[in-house]
Amino acid sequence: MQKLNDKQTTLKVSAQKKILEQQIRDLLKKRECFLEDLSLETDSSGTIIQIEVTVSEIKTNEKDHMQIGQDELKKYLEEQLSSTCKIIVIFKDR
Repeated sequence: MQKLNDKQTTLKVSAQKKILEQQIRDLLKKRECFLEDLSLETDSSGTIIQIEVTVSEIKTNEKDHMQIGQDELKKYLEEQLSSTCKIIVIFKDR
């Protein structure tokens, strides 16, 4: 029975991650950023308690720099996702 519950929790988290990943990709596209990586931390019931997002910005030339800061992007994601979990945003150079 426990193995079945664990499998259901794993499937639930996997489905949530796919949906969340697409939502974040869509949101980041509006801010001219790419989603490089998405990590979720869940509790034992499969509830997401932390999201770690690694992003890079679309650059049109080498002189461009980040048009949005980490704090601004974090706040934007929190507002758009209406999430109560902790969100960590990491910028990666492309």
